[in-house]
Amino acid sequence: MTQEEKEKLLQRLIQCGALPLQKEYVNVMMKNEDISSVPEDDIGITASGVKYVKSAVNKYLYENRYPFTEQYIEMVAKLFEVSGDEVQTAQRKAVYHHVLENATDEEIEQYMKVALLEQTAMINMRLKQDAFNFKDYKVEVITDTDSGGTNVVALKDCLEHYSKLGWTLKTIFTNELGKESHREGYDIINATIDQIVLIFERPMFMTDESAEQAREEHHKRNVVQKENITSYFNDQN
Repeated sequence: MTQEEKEKLLQRLIQCGALPLQKEYVNVMMKNEDISSVPEDDIGITASGVKYVKSAVNKYLYENRYPFTEQYIEMVAKLFEVSGDEVQTAQRKAVYHHVLENATDEEIEQYMKVALLEQTAMINMRLKQDAFNFKDYKVEVITDTDSGGTNVVALKDCLEHYSKLGWTLKTIFTNELGKESHREGYDIINATIDQIVLIFERPMFMTDESAEQAREEHHKRNVVQKENITSYFNDQN
């Protein structure tokens, strides 16, 4: 692979997001601040005799999460040393590079294989998330009994049926059909007849078969776990 081909390939990997750029900070030394602008009580001296700006050193240690020990203060003080009529200050400059800048053809090939696998895994994950975001819906209607009472048996059967197939109850509401009067023996019964409307949802990718299989596997795992616990206690006794 020529250098030109390598650069084109690496550039393409970066564009695809398979080779992210890494940001690294380097210190750029400059002398641009007059000593007279620094308060006298902000000047410190290390054990080795280096005069430095205390506030600058403290800020540098804090931002870089270095410990405030004598050793680190000694090292950083050289970046903010007071020299003559000027204070030497350290500025940080961002440098971008990628991990295969000086890689061999074999390293690039190996990296591409891993990157392709990672990209494929990410795409599969996004597709699965999309499948979860899109829902299928079912609507069921259960009518009250002739006396106006809730048809509990039908309601229970409906909930159990859809639960076994992976559906969850999204919402439920009633819809009044009207009022009805009828005679029972010598009594006249006035009843309000309603419909119970149930709306179920589940992920679009799920089927009745996959829901049944998942339920069976879950049941098997519970049975095995129960048997293992029972066997453990029997062995202890």
